[in-house]
Amino acid sequence: MTPAFPKTDLAHLFALPDAYAALAFLAVLRFVTFDDLARVGLDQGEIASLADEDLVFSLKLQRRLTDEGHVDVLALKRAGAQMLASVLGVDAASIPYSTRSTCKRSAMFLDHGLALSRFALYLASALWRGREERSGQRPPLKLLSFETDAERLADSVHVLSKPNGLVRQPLVADALAVVESSRGPEGLLIEIDRGTESPSYLGRKYAGYHEWWQKGGPKRRFDVSTLRLLTVAPNKKRTRVLRETCREVTGGRAGGLFWFSSEDDIVAEGALSSVWSNVRSEHLSLWP
Repeated sequence: MTPAFPKTDLAHLFALPDAYAALAFLAVLRFVTFDDLARVGLDQGEIASLADEDLVFSLKLQRRLTDEGHVDVLALKRAGAQMLASVLGVDAASIPYSTRSTCKRSAMFLDHGLALSRFALYLASALWRGREERSGQRPPLKLLSFETDAERLADSVHVLSKPNGLVRQPLVADALAVVESSRGPEGLLIEIDRGTESPSYLGRKYAGYHEWWQKGGPKRRFDVSTLRLLTVAPNKKRTRVLRETCREVTGGRAGGLFWFSSEDDIVAEGALSSVWSNVRSEHLSLWP
């Protein structure tokens, strides 16, 4: 039986030749910018050749009205999926790909998807390339899986809310990364914020995750004993707003559960740098 494409094994895709790695990242993440693939070390010429060979769609997108220019967005074509299946020796039907019609999404939808794919690439790249750089006294970090399927991430919890009493709070993160650290498998639930939701809406979600965490949600739902919720906001100002919102709705409790950073800082410094904060402290790294 032909094996299926490993959709959640994001880190090991960096071991592929650059052109095939780019195709594989597009299969996993759907929409990725040319620049982000290049920033994580893939050869620009190899990436450009994919469009020339008609293996990917290439789209121009103005992510926000205030942006001066456009970004080049890539999406996997069926031909690219078939080539990738042949190279990897996997079932072609197991590789997701885009069509011309599925590429016609709103700028808001694409902007959110690109923010998620950017963080996924930066985190996976940092863990993959840094696996041999940590000192002998610090165990290497390993990305075990990266899940974006909403059905696999969804859960809910009942929260006591005034004046409505007990209300059901849906909980669906954008992704779940499971990382092997010195503490064993650790879950990182990822919330990508683009400033389109009100802080009060996200506050209810934070309150829900706090209650869910207290009731053993991480172990029950994802079989991990250690879990953090990472919020990646577009800029420092928005990060401060969401951090303060979280502090207010949780009373500053569970400081180690909620972590915040901005996309700007992650791009400039790296996902594993001291660009994170929780409700108690700033300038933290995810792992010491």
